[in-house]
Amino acid sequence: MIDDVIKHGRNYIWDMEIDTYKDVFLHDFYDDTIVDFEYLHCDEMYTDMHGLKRKDHSTWEISIPIKCFENTEKLEIACQEMSIHCDFFISYSISKQEYDNSEIIILIDKDMSIYDAFNYAISKRNAVIDYASSLQSNTLSKMLRKEVNDKKPIYYRAMKKVELELSNFTTDDSANIHKIIEICSRVKDVNSIQEKVYRKGICQFELFERFDDIAGVRCTCEFLSDVYDVLEYIKQNPLFNVKSIEDKIINPTQAGYRGIHIIVTTNIYYQSSVYNDIKVEIQLRTAFQNAWSMKTHQLTYKQKSIRDDISETMKMMSDALKEADDAAQKIKSLLQNS
Repeated sequence: MIDDVIKHGRNYIWDMEIDTYKDVFLHDFYDDTIVDFEYLHCDEMYTDMHGLKRKDHSTWEISIPIKCFENTEKLEIACQEMSIHCDFFISYSISKQEYDNSEIIILIDKDMSIYDAFNYAISKRNAVIDYASSLQSNTLSKMLRKEVNDKKPIYYRAMKKVELELSNFTTDDSANIHKIIEICSRVKDVNSIQEKVYRKGICQFELFERFDDIAGVRCTCEFLSDVYDVLEYIKQNPLFNVKSIEDKIINPTQAGYRGIHIIVTTNIYYQSSVYNDIKVEIQLRTAFQNAWSMKTHQLTYKQKSIRDDISETMKMMSDALKEADDAAQKIKSLLQNS
């Protein structure tokens, strides 16, 4: 039976249970064979492709039917982003058909046998549909969700490294012992990252590049001068590469947020591998600045917009706490000079 259907050129396969014969069947194909799956009687997994053919010695063309997927715009975005960020395929085209069906033609740049191409195509077909579905439902694709979870231990180590160095600031020099009140840290979970991807309108494949706060450390200091002492320590620490500093104490937000945000990168050794330039966001605040942030966080965080009267009230509270910070700093200076 196998010999009867293996021929050069196009093969239409009727009433054949490919699961039974596929190992022999696909291994025995000639390079110029074109497989048409449209009338194939077999498991659903294999009927999800209409065609697979070799374009040249290193390029395969796959025809994939997409059934009952109404949002062709999401399909287009999925294929466009995957063609840029993945090595799955080198080009694609999408044709709209009846009953909300579509067909995607994908070119894969891989030098492989038709047997390997067939199995490779199945996995990449599933990846395309999964990614398009994730865009439609505002979720992370299975591929990106797995990558986030796989990298969490790396970001956790980077976070702990920063946390340890900030703790050393107070223990290495007795003069610094009371300058830091509290150090808090966290690594964003996958759901938090997913929410931010869609709130910010960021391509899923760019999240590790675009997000600076997957790992974050917040350091609360006693006085304003302590904040800048810690900032200087971070800048001079050879274990960190400071990428950016945003001083929102000098330039507070319109609503009144004050603090200093530093993005650093550091190298991590994990499971016998070195991971370079892992980003960590460090936030430095005084106790009064932290109090303002904690009071307003639950009310305003992730809000698309804040009413003007609420923003003005928040600014008024921030200004009052700034006066308290300035007064506390003045008292400290007077005591040091007395």
